[in-house]
Amino acid sequence: MERYFSVPTHPVYPVAYEITAWVLRSRLFGNISEAALHAHRSPRGCFMDLCTNDSDVTLKMRTGDICPDCLEFIREKRLPTVIVNQVFQLWNVVSGKLSYRNTAGFQEEIMPLEINFTKKELCLTGYDSVVEMTPIQMAVYAFFLKHSKTGIALRELTPDILHRELLPLYLKLFRGSVSDEARATVESLADPGSNSLSEIISKIRRKFLDSLGSETLASHYTISKGVNENNHRIHLSEQLVRWVDSGGMRVHAPWVK
Repeated sequence: MERYFSVPTHPVYPVAYEITAWVLRSRLFGNISEAALHAHRSPRGCFMDLCTNDSDVTLKMRTGDICPDCLEFIREKRLPTVIVNQVFQLWNVVSGKLSYRNTAGFQEEIMPLEINFTKKELCLTGYDSVVEMTPIQMAVYAFFLKHSKTGIALRELTPDILHRELLPLYLKLFRGSVSDEARATVESLADPGSNSLSEIISKIRRKFLDSLGSETLASHYTISKGVNENNHRIHLSEQLVRWVDSGGMRVHAPWVK
């Protein structure tokens, strides 16, 4: 495999590509001779490239594409759409696995999250990235981390729950001179006619997305509902969350007395 892809590559991906490519060719041509007549002598990054050089094989599989001429030929042959789409989907997977960015070891990796609660900073170690939050955003994030195992449905967040659990977190960060203002902010989150909480969750999501640049990667750190889940939670293992003080020393989570 290194002959074609310059780094160690699992053979399942190029083999899967060729199997599906021949499934497509078998639907388009009566025999190998007929297929050979339609092969591209000059590489196009298409499944019908003849590939007289090793670099042509690399181009074809990393591109995972079909040239305009072959696309038109597929349309003329009226191949079942379901078959063509399945082939394209598999080629997208193969192309991603064989891309230089993936084979170079830059796959998306879930990194530990260091949280300085009082500074309202979340550091994604390994990505050299810091997410800064407002006091209410930090309090909401800490609240959902506390409930990360089971999550909690937004509709179940009554004023009583928010006063008992979220308000103490917010007061630790609140810089106002009167706690009534903080109390009013928390109370507004439980108002059925308000989208305040959803807006805060959305802004937190945007901050992680802007910082990481990947929807898939950001989804591990944001507050969201998983597949077939009704509760919102943060889908990050507890082992990857570390609470620290300004000196970088480990401390207890802010809800621990």
